[in-house]
Amino acid sequence: MELNNLVNLKFLSICTNQLTGTLPSNFLSNATQLETLYLCNNNLTGAVPLSCLSSPALTYANLVRNYFDILPNISTRPIFSNPNASKIEVMWNLFTFEDIEPNRNIAAAKFAYVPQQLAYGLPITVQKQQPFSISFVVGGSANVYQWQKGLANITGATASSYSIGSATVADAGTYTLVSKY
Repeated sequence: MELNNLVNLKFLSICTNQLTGTLPSNFLSNATQLETLYLCNNNLTGAVPLSCLSSPALTYANLVRNYFDILPNISTRPIFSNPNASKIEVMWNLFTFEDIEPNRNIAAAKFAYVPQQLAYGLPITVQKQQPFSISFVVGGSANVYQWQKGLANITGATASSYSIGSATVADAGTYTLVSKY
């Protein structure tokens, strides 16, 4: 990719261009002067290459609103030891709990990852006085779950599954599983 030859590149904005496909694993690997990176509002897929977040000069990266589905452990990237750095933003992609978990110790002021496009939720059709159960297989080892109906937390619903023994019409709605660290 020609961008790898831009060793003195300091600012790159490729936003809202409807770019598709995956980025090569060495994307921006030679851009050691890169301070600001915008790759937002495209249709990029696959893994976020660690190389694009490796510049020791990097102070801000915006990878928002793509379809990236693999977020490697970025907690050791130079941006997090750079005192002038502000943030890496990866919201509105397709990352799962497993992608976020290795990065959960990054200070919230430096790492924005919520919300994601992938919703563990669906509208539930219930039959009166019939039981229903919903569950998701969610990767990760340190997840703390909370079920919500609409936007409200369901008291006591803190497992990866949720059941109602005898449903009523009032139980119909959208149930969402969220993870809290």
